Amino acid sequence: MNPAFMDQMSWEMAEVYGAITDQILINLSRYFPYYKAGMTVPKSAFTYQAAMLAQMGKVNRETVKIIRDGLKGADKALQGVLEQAIIDSVKKAEPDLLKAVKRGILNPPSQPILAPNQMRAFQLYYNQAAGKLNLVNTVMLESTQQAYKATVADIATRIQTTQTALDIAAGETVTGVSAWNQAVQHGIDRLKAGGITGFIDHGNHHWSAEAYVAMDVRTTVMNTGRAAVWEVNQDFGNDLYLVSYHNGARPLCYDWQNKVISAVNNPRDITDIDGNVIHVYAQSETTYGQAAGLFGINCKHYPSPFIPGVSQIHGQPQSEEENAKTYAESQEQRRLERKLREEKRDLSMMKARGVPEEQLKAQQERIKKSSADIDEFCKETGRARHRDREAVYTQREFPSKDTYDVKKFTQDQKDFIESFYKAGGAQQNYKFGEMTPNVPIVPGVPVVPKPTPAPVTPTAPVIPAAPVPQATPQNVAPQATQPAQKSNMIKMFERNGATPLEVKPLAQPLTSEQIIEKISGADKTKGSCASLGLAYAGNKAGYDVTDFRGGASQYVISRTDTLKQVAQFTGIDGVVVKGGNDFTIAHELLDKVEDGKEYFFTAGKHAAIVRKTETGFEYLEMQSGWRKNTWYELNDVELKNRFGCQKSHSTYGMKYEVTEVLFDIDKVKGNSQFEEVLQYINTAADKQKKGLGGGEK
Repeated sequence: MNPAFMDQMSWEMAEVYGAITDQILINLSRYFPYYKAGMTVPKSAFTYQAAMLAQMGKVNRETVKIIRDGLKGADKALQGVLEQAIIDSVKKAEPDLLKAVKRGILNPPSQPILAPNQMRAFQLYYNQAAGKLNLVNTVMLESTQQAYKATVADIATRIQTTQTALDIAAGETVTGVSAWNQAVQHGIDRLKAGGITGFIDHGNHHWSAEAYVAMDVRTTVMNTGRAAVWEVNQDFGNDLYLVSYHNGARPLCYDWQNKVISAVNNPRDITDIDGNVIHVYAQSETTYGQAAGLFGINCKHYPSPFIPGVSQIHGQPQSEEENAKTYAESQEQRRLERKLREEKRDLSMMKARGVPEEQLKAQQERIKKSSADIDEFCKETGRARHRDREAVYTQREFPSKDTYDVKKFTQDQKDFIESFYKAGGAQQNYKFGEMTPNVPIVPGVPVVPKPTPAPVTPTAPVIPAAPVPQATPQNVAPQATQPAQKSNMIKMFERNGATPLEVKPLAQPLTSEQIIEKISGADKTKGSCASLGLAYAGNKAGYDVTDFRGGASQYVISRTDTLKQVAQFTGIDGVVVKGGNDFTIAHELLDKVEDGKEYFFTAGKHAAIVRKTETGFEYLEMQSGWRKNTWYELNDVELKNRFGCQKSHSTYGMKYEVTEVLFDIDKVKGNSQFEEVLQYINTAADKQKKGLGGGEK
């Protein structure tokens, strides 16, 4: 898959919507002319508003035409880019899979690469994208109507205010054009600031059509390509894939670039084509599944099949500092581009209104200044300038389906199938002409997609936990025999450089107050409240353990999947709840708390020990440097202020769910798995990071 090409195609489709938005705003501007000396102005605010609202039908018809004309070829363009994503992804996966089959490491599938599963994936993603684009079209039309009415109302209100100030009776003429031009300019400024909405998400955030379409199409295109790779990988019986890398990766994706992942969560060590030992990570260890994580919304990373003894990792990602710098520079360039484009659109709106020449010249000077700012920025950073992203288009067409050279790729695919599958026993071929969209993209009316068979390939790589193909002996790194299999959690501690420190039994039991005195204090780490809570539980169970280690230990323990594993240790049998509202989850967990017992509890951005008393719930504060570390009342106010709970979670306008845990700390006593975890929390007295300069985390 070529992310740069996919990203370009996504932007080209999004820019069509940007052009439509520009045309709508320019067209609306014509209804609010600049009044020059000698021109007849409306008699009053009342007559003005009545006359303007009478033109709503005309505005609506013109807007529909703008949207309809702009969307010609939208369905074919979407079809083309999704077909391109599937074919390009499959062809990139082809070489190593074929090598593995020839060497007997993998078996050829019983059906061709472009099997019905990939076709259904195409249809699923096409229908999803087309449905969302139709929703954008409808929202744009409604938003235009609202923007027009709001602008008229704003102008009328300001004129009415002028009438009142000048003591002019309602219905009588407000003389002079100055008052009218000021009122109209104020209305136009509000129109430009509000723009035309293309999408309203669950958090009531208003997206421009261009921004939402760019995000949605890019995500859909990448998901389609990934689905094709995962499906092909499954067909060949391979569970491993390599994550791509690129400069300026998002923070939650950066650590997983160029890593080999097991889609069936089977971490192990393998060797590449040169005999180098490569560690395989479980997919559950990654940020996969988070909206802003690996393969999430707007993510440009893609998977490639990785076969032991055949594949190889090429190149190295930027350093974390360089990556952060590149990412920040890309965001700043987009900000400068948006600013320049908006100024150019404002100039077109001013021309449509007929403003005086001196105002046009002043706006042109602002445009020159912004253009020079981009030149200077690109010169300083070495980044290329993209003038197409700065332009205002009065008409922009969707790229032709032929842009994607589908016929060429289809022929290549036929050649590939004929040359390989005859030997493998699969004779069936598949034509891309059968990828027929069943959802037209039209303005103004939401279209319900026709029913589609449930796809085999979802957005996630789901591969049955079948026996994992074994590499030939010469490709497997020698491994020492171990008396017991290490858990994924312990392996993660080791991979991150955390070292265990033996945990010994306490000489004598400690009271809660003594434990608090022993381990509490202002936290100078980045804040693993979770490991501190586990340390408290360990001391209650009779282990001599301290905390505030920070570093790799803090990183692993603070992860949600780590705490989930601890809660589900055999014998602990805690409760794991998933949902979108932190308060709802917290209340559900607290309902399971029994009198007289203490529990490890997570909610929002915090973890703590909690208990139930006669007066209600309490939580144990152990990280404060400004108030006493002791028990405090736990209510919704504390859930919000101390735990950071919120009613919903979203990123890029899309909602996602979070996972929280609760378990009885009495059940950790004697648990060998829990004792093993404590060794990676336990901190030598001279290594603890707490005291002056720390605080609550």
